[in-house]
Amino acid sequence: MGLIAKIRSLFKGKYDRIKREEVVDAIVKLQSEEVQVEERVRDARAQIEALMAQGREEKDMQMRLFLAKKINYLKEEQKQNMQRATYLLYNVQLLNRLKSAIDDKQFFSNSMGAPLNSLLADQRALAQFLNKALNTRVAAENVLTEADETFNDVLSAYEENEKIYGVNKSDDELLAVFETGDALAAEGAAAPEKQSAPAAEDAALHQCRQQLGSLQALGQLVLQRRRQQQGRQRRRLVVQGQDHRVLSPQIRP
Repeated sequence: MGLIAKIRSLFKGKYDRIKREEVVDAIVKLQSEEVQVEERVRDARAQIEALMAQGREEKDMQMRLFLAKKINYLKEEQKQNMQRATYLLYNVQLLNRLKSAIDDKQFFSNSMGAPLNSLLADQRALAQFLNKALNTRVAAENVLTEADETFNDVLSAYEENEKIYGVNKSDDELLAVFETGDALAAEGAAAPEKQSAPAAEDAALHQCRQQLGSLQALGQLVLQRRRQQQGRQRRRLVVQGQDHRVLSPQIRP
């Protein structure tokens, strides 16, 4: 051992000089002794139970007195052994805590000795690094939020092209036909199923009446669409200062 090591060992406390292996050996020794004491307690309990059974069966008074004294002696010895076992258990617990403290000291000493962990000791440099990282995050988030606002500002000014996406006259008429077909399909689905099929002539007459009714409904719907169109044209002419009325022949169903 060098001179410096000897000087350091002089200033070390008794707990600094203790080794983990010494604590482990002491724990193992105490645990072994504790097991032996527990065995003596169990043996004494078995003897007491046997003597109690013998005393109940014994008829001689002198023998009963002897058995009673022996049982009391064993009880006293059992009590002492229980106290010793409890003391040994408590001692083992404290030594285990000492061993855990030694393990913690070694563990954290090794962890703090790591190169990266040594950087954490410089609190000022750590604060500067954290501020830089936070500023970088804020700048990146601002870029995204500003881009989002730009998207919203530009797209909010867009107006849909009525000529491309609007409804013209031909589209309006076809939509009326579609609506008529949907109404007929809904009426057919809601009608209850008849129990017996009609005759061939009655079925044909019924079908003709349905077609006639469909044509009448279609004519009324087209007439309604044209009247709506005429109303829109009149409103546009009034705005332009021209009060012209667009007349069209009436369509009778």
